[in-house]
Amino acid sequence: MASALTVLFLGCWLAGHSGAWGEPSYPKPSISLSPSWGVSLGGAVAVWCRGQHRGVRFVLNKEGRRFQTVASKGLEAVFPISNVRREDRGSYSCSYQNRLEPFAVSSPSDPVDLAVRGESGPLAPPCLTSHIIAGASAAAAGLLLLLVAFLCFRKTRARKGAAPRPSR
Repeated sequence: MASALTVLFLGCWLAGHSGAWGEPSYPKPSISLSPSWGVSLGGAVAVWCRGQHRGVRFVLNKEGRRFQTVASKGLEAVFPISNVRREDRGSYSCSYQNRLEPFAVSSPSDPVDLAVRGESGPLAPPCLTSHIIAGASAAAAGLLLLLVAFLCFRKTRARKGAAPRPSR
């Protein structure tokens, strides 16, 4: 007959290799920021995590380390960060686990980067900045095309010589 210690050891070994301890058993959650384009120093941002199971505990990680934990009755949890400091910038991810079965966990979400900018005041959304850059680039390309056309015209005219002007 096997000793109790041998049975215990074998049980732990099987549990570890079967994925019962700490292996992802839930699909990974999604993560997002609000506002999504960044935040100013002293401002506020919310990190939203959304899973596929109700009644779980969401864990927010920053740079791979546990940052905050929230118990949720629904499918999502919000992690508010108010009075944002430079130290709050970085890469965040989240995961969730069953409150009643602590070994039933999800894979971590894809990371999201929190950008902290400036001293204070509102920031322009990146979509507005990209439209301005696109417009300026188009204008510069148009001016360059006009300059090339003018130089070609002038060079062509110089080769033919100045056409005599009709006299009156």
